[in-house]
Amino acid sequence: KILKRYLSSPSSSSSPTPSPSPSKSPSPSELPLSSPKLITILPDISSTPSKESTLLKVNIPKKSSNNTNIVSDIISLNRQLLQELQLSPSSSLPSSSPSSPSPSPSPSSSSILSKEDESEEENKYVYRLNHPLAKSLSKTTSKKINIYVGMSGGVDSSVSAYLLSQLDNVTVTGVYIKCWDEKEETGYCSGEKDYQDALHVCLHLGLRLLKVDMVKEYWQSVFSHFVSEYERGRVPNPDMLCNREIKFKSFVKYCLDNGADLVATGHYARLSHRYGLSKGEIRMLRGKDETKDQSYFLASVDKSDFSRVIFPVGHLHKSEVRKIAEQQNLKIAKKKDSMGVCFIGPRSLPDFLSQYITTSSGDFVSVDDNNIILGKHNGHNYYTIGQRARLPGKPSRYYVTGTNPTTNQVYLTDDLDHFSLFTDICVLSNVHWIRRPSLVQEVYDCQTMHLGELNSCTIISSDSTSPSTMMTVKFSKPHKKVGLGQTLVFYRGDECFGSGIIERYHV
Repeated sequence: KILKRYLSSPSSSSSPTPSPSPSKSPSPSELPLSSPKLITILPDISSTPSKESTLLKVNIPKKSSNNTNIVSDIISLNRQLLQELQLSPSSSLPSSSPSSPSPSPSPSSSSILSKEDESEEENKYVYRLNHPLAKSLSKTTSKKINIYVGMSGGVDSSVSAYLLSQLDNVTVTGVYIKCWDEKEETGYCSGEKDYQDALHVCLHLGLRLLKVDMVKEYWQSVFSHFVSEYERGRVPNPDMLCNREIKFKSFVKYCLDNGADLVATGHYARLSHRYGLSKGEIRMLRGKDETKDQSYFLASVDKSDFSRVIFPVGHLHKSEVRKIAEQQNLKIAKKKDSMGVCFIGPRSLPDFLSQYITTSSGDFVSVDDNNIILGKHNGHNYYTIGQRARLPGKPSRYYVTGTNPTTNQVYLTDDLDHFSLFTDICVLSNVHWIRRPSLVQEVYDCQTMHLGELNSCTIISSDSTSPSTMMTVKFSKPHKKVGLGQTLVFYRGDECFGSGIIERYHV
């Protein structure tokens, strides 16, 4: 009402008047403004604003003889509005004493911001639930929307739960997935510690936490495949398998079967459902933080499994997520990110694989010096394209150019730019599309590893009738470090279109 009266009042005004008494609302003539030019942003009063967004945001001109009084009066008015709305004054508001120092003339430091200001600077920390199902439910029913959040015990899922808990008409439930049995002596798992961290966060936020056992599913769908691929001398990606088979299939199904309307995870990616569930048109975009983007790991997930999924931190940078966690006093605010394969932990890959696959020693062979033998290795399964190989007593650094499972040989070069480390054509299997193109002659950006080199490629042939959906792509420039079993992911700009498994490549 105060703002509406001000907007309808004459723009001219005399010198600033004393701060309004907190016992009554000021009249338009009493508003502490010497010029309407001082107001740069006002909340949208055409619709019902939130309580905090009722506060004024002003920028003070560089030259003004009454800066101190104006700031003092504006602060007083904001404090009165807070009192009328039965809110506690924000600690970020400075004292209204006339002796307070003048603010810096820069717009950023001279603005008085409310906690949920309508400016982009503040709103980027607020998650907006734009999923079409949520909009539909809010119109057709009075019941709250049930959102289940996959809690890993890390900062990303914890902040996701917090952001969702701040929404109106939403009930948030945390779910911790147990994927590895701590009693499995040959494996590594920080599961119990992670579960305790997730429990602590949920208690702090006042949320319920469920624990679901998916050890059997993980062993059958992820771990067994991981081991068998290494036995064949290939390079699998267990994170992609875990996302496709566990997190967005088994886990999402569990949540929906147990009352969830939507499912959230802490992935750094973005989903667009604006085309509607009825059409089944879903688009996946990279996360805003290019250094943490996880769309690569999600590229093989069936798009139908994304239909009820949201990513609350996909529009944030990691530094902003940690800042939110610190502001909310979450215990895990400074917890380190999990790196590498979860069940391997701090151990080396050879030490881990030796417990599951049988290997034998073989020869390191030079591709530079007529295939001379450079030394011995403990098994070709432990080496991938581009990996550095350490040879005791050798002055040069050597890099793996390929392996031969039949002869158990590992080929090496001391030239990091050796032609055998590059390829220009790849044959893909198990091609999966989130958004299907017209295929042949389509040009995309592509990556063959998470946060790896971005290249462009052209689809030069496709066999959609094949059970494994084979496809051949040609890179615009020779691509480095391509291993069999790796995943190639297609992009255009920020949009992720799909993926395929590298079966063959041409040198």
